[in-house]
Amino acid sequence: MKNLLRIQAIIGLALTLMVSSANATPTLFFDGDIAYTASSGELSGLADVIDSDDMSASLDLPGTLDFVVSFSSVDSLTFPGITIAEFAGDALSDDLIIMDAMANVLLTGNFVSFEIRGANTRDFGIISSAFEINGGSLMSDFSTGNILALQFNMSSAFSEDLFRQDFDGLIDGRMTFEYAATPEPSVLVILGMGLVLVGFANSNLRNRITTKL
Repeated sequence: MKNLLRIQAIIGLALTLMVSSANATPTLFFDGDIAYTASSGELSGLADVIDSDDMSASLDLPGTLDFVVSFSSVDSLTFPGITIAEFAGDALSDDLIIMDAMANVLLTGNFVSFEIRGANTRDFGIISSAFEINGGSLMSDFSTGNILALQFNMSSAFSEDLFRQDFDGLIDGRMTFEYAATPEPSVLVILGMGLVLVGFANSNLRNRITTKL
């Protein structure tokens, strides 16, 4: 009985560690420049990918993040004092490209949402977006991603009229990814160890019953 409890404790600790690993969030960190051209309605960003966390493979960094979206609408009434702008991607081309230090394409994707919001009269705001991955060497690992970034040191302050003029600024943030919908090795190991534990427990119970009989 003591041996069974010891084995259960060891396996329980291993499962806890593997579940923690399986729940890790792959992340890229970046900073760079952003610019808006009023005549075309295009917002573009070019940033250095400076660090990574819990990615599925070792990356050759610093890399680059390049994205382009088009102005769609602006709202300054829903939340008084706050300007919210929506942008859309281009269905005919990649909206963003992520490359490593050797210009190898890691991921490409298309935005399904892209929003900028900021307090009026302020020269900084928040960018939040979601995108679907459609190419790159890491495409088989990830399916979707999100960007959360600070846009600051803008040449024009937030207002309803902000997107009627050109402006530029800096961008600093992170990009997180969702794993593709396939069983991860750690999940398969967890299932396998669970089955082993159940089998061992059942076998031990049968032996005890047989001994008593």
